[in-house]
Amino acid sequence: MKSFETKYGMIKGIEKYTLYADGSLRDCCCTEEIRLVTPYGLCTPHYEIREARHKERCSISFYPSGILKSVYLQEPAMLRTPMGNNKAEFVTFYEDESICRIFPLYGQISGFWSEEEEMELLYKTNKSINGITFDHKITCFCFYPSGNVRSLTLATGEKIMISLGDRKIKARIGISFYETGEVKSLEPYEPAAVDTSAGILLAYDNTAVGIHGDDNSLQFTKEGLVKSLKTIFSGLSIVKENETIEILPQKRRSLLDPDRFETVPIKISFENGEINVFDSNHELIVLEKGSCRIQSIVSLANQSENTCTNCQKCNGCN
Repeated sequence: MKSFETKYGMIKGIEKYTLYADGSLRDCCCTEEIRLVTPYGLCTPHYEIREARHKERCSISFYPSGILKSVYLQEPAMLRTPMGNNKAEFVTFYEDESICRIFPLYGQISGFWSEEEEMELLYKTNKSINGITFDHKITCFCFYPSGNVRSLTLATGEKIMISLGDRKIKARIGISFYETGEVKSLEPYEPAAVDTSAGILLAYDNTAVGIHGDDNSLQFTKEGLVKSLKTIFSGLSIVKENETIEILPQKRRSLLDPDRFETVPIKISFENGEINVFDSNHELIVLEKGSCRIQSIVSLANQSENTCTNCQKCNGCN
């Protein structure tokens, strides 16, 4: 067994570890109960597998400077965070020692431990964040180094109504914020009508997965204007030199079920007087608004087969 002295205290009973080139500790797996003294409270790194939900991963990792990079706790502990006291089972840090991410639970989903069982252990967060009141199960909080909230990841099945000026959009999966608090992106729970420089479009991404809420398909500028979106219910009609071209989402045979067809979303972004479209073949089409007439096309033809049901056992059909 190996021991290392760190700025957070002595780490004893190390079974597996890796080092940086200068010999300093990079990460390790603990086999004894220890307590690290951090600016956010005492942390007991993971040292033994007691349940099927415990992950087999390193207990602690460090930056080359010796600053704590992450800690996987033996049990969820109450820590002092930029949002007040919060329980955490896994925490990551920036190199200036400020908190980057907090995971209230960090269980291993497998044939021995289901997502439903994990979600039963997750408590609801009742807080007001950037003017939005939450009473939901949140699987990850992400912060800027300043301590302001960067993003929230909602548990599967959770949804929340977000007010954006005079419109409201029901969100799932995640919400991200600018450092100054404005909504930066969200994932629509259902087709959301949004006003853009090309007209009204229905934002909805049927391929969205709930890994994290950092970068969602419906994105906004700080001023609340639509910056980009994905859609399977809308397209664009382009008229140039008396020729009309339509860009619409296309159906493709499913990779999981060859007998089933799925609609592949298109991505439309608005920036610097241009409209950029990634079509269903992922090819980029650049449209200069002054060189053609652009009009939105809205169709709900694909709604019945694509709208997300937010089932716990999500197979990517949402």
